[in-house]
Parts: sequence; structure tokens; C-alpha cells
Amino acid sequence: MITTNSFMKREFGKKLIEQCIPTWDLTQIIDTGSLRPEGHTTPTVILFGRNQPPVRDALIIVSGIKGEQPQPADLGSGRVWKSILSMAESAPSENEFISVAWVHRSRLARHPWSIGGGGAAELKQRFDEASVRTLRSAIDEIGRTAHTGEDDVYAHAVSDGAALLGVRVSNRSVRHRRGSSRLADP
Repeated sequence: MITTNSFMKREFGKKLIEQCIPTWDLTQIIDTGSLRPEGHTTPTVILFGRNQPPVRDALIIVSGIKGEQPQPADLGSGRVWKSILSMAESAPSENEFISVAWVHRSRLARHPWSIGGGGAAELKQRFDEASVRTLRSAIDEIGRTAHTGEDDVYAHAVSDGAALLGVRVSNRSVRHRRGSSRLADP
């Protein structure tokens, strides 16, 4: 299966990862996110497997570390793709573009997945194991919580932004054009 890799981290992939994929005999996951054909901006992943119960306790993951710059016109002749072809069965191994490792199935049983190469997945796992609670358990909302629609206020100096809103700033006082005033924070 070739699909976008966003299911690995986004909420819509949770059921797929925790309910469907554990019942499949996945043999290999290849992160092809660093291969971007011209005009194609969606990072992809290739999942190899069979629609049967898992046979092994581990599978091979080929993780991207970095892409080629500039990307070759023919991705198939590029160094990233050639690395995938030559190293995909050689776990554990690594070069400047990819890392290949055997990963225990249990690590892939919970959403989200972190399969970044070059040690990124292992670092995330160490953080997860050392944490006493998650950010989600400590706050009510995660993400964008306000949108003023006044981008110019954020893109200008304070005095310019204040002028756009009809506010005059001098020392510690703030005065609106209508004449009301209050002290500003120091």
C-alpha cells in the first residue's frame, strides 16, 4: 500500500494504527517522504504486508533522514532511491539518507508513530518513557485558539501596530483616539 504518511501522526490514523494494522502481517514500512516528484508535495510511505495475522514479532522500517538537494529529475536514479533499494533488506544499517532497523511490532501498536531516521524515533521513545504525564493531560486545548484577522499588527513595530488600531503609545500611557486612557504594563 502506498499512502500519505500523515496517518502516522494525525488523529484520523488512530483507528488504522491501533485496530487494523495489528491484524496485518506487515513485513516492511518504507518512509519515502524525502522523495518528492516534481509537483507532488505529499510525503508518502509504502507498507508491505499480507492480509493475514502477523508471522514475525518484528518488521523492517526504512526511515528517511534527509533528501537530496537538489533533487534529481529522475528520482529512480537518485541516491535516496538507490539507498532504499540496496539497503531495505539490510537491517540494521544507515547512510546519510536513510536508516534501516528491525522494530518490534509492539512499538507500532499505539498511535502516533514516530519512525524518523537518524535516531529521531529512539529519542522520542526515550522522552515518552521518561515523562510523568502528557501535555494533553495538563491543558484543556492544544492548537490554535485565537485568530484576530489583524496580521498587520503582528508584522509591524509596536508603534505601527498601535497606530493601525487608533492607539497612541507614549512612555507608560496608552491613549485611544477617542480619549480614554489607562496605564500600560511596564
